[in-house]
Amino acid sequence: MALGTVAVVPQITKAGGPALNGGNSASDPYYVEEVTVVGDTSYPTGGSTGLDIAYQAIDAAHSMRTIVAVHTIDAFGYGVGWDSTNKKLKFYSSGAEVTSTTNLSGVTFKLLLISR
Repeated sequence: MALGTVAVVPQITKAGGPALNGGNSASDPYYVEEVTVVGDTSYPTGGSTGLDIAYQAIDAAHSMRTIVAVHTIDAFGYGVGWDSTNKKLKFYSSGAEVTSTTNLSGVTFKLLLISR
C-alpha cells in the first residue's frame, strides 16, 4: 500500500551550508519543513513508499528537491525513520519495525523533513 495524504505546513526554513548527508554541493541550500503524513492502510515490511514522490509533486519548487532526513515532531508513540537508499519511510513501535499489514491510516504523523 502507499502512504495517505502528504501536506507541507506553510513555513520554510532555507539555509546554505555544508553538504548534508551527501548533498549536491556545499553551496546548495537545504530546506527544513514541517509535514503531515497519513499512515498506510496496510504497512509493508521494509517501509512505506511514495513520500518522496508526493513531496516533489507539491509544486515546482519541491520538484527539484531530494529528501535527506526525516525527524519526528509528533508520531503518537511510533518511531519514524527515513531510508534514503530505498526512499522509504519506516515506522517503529517498541524499538522494532511495525509488523506487516499494520493499519496506520488512522494516524496523521507530524514530521520534520530535511531536503536539498
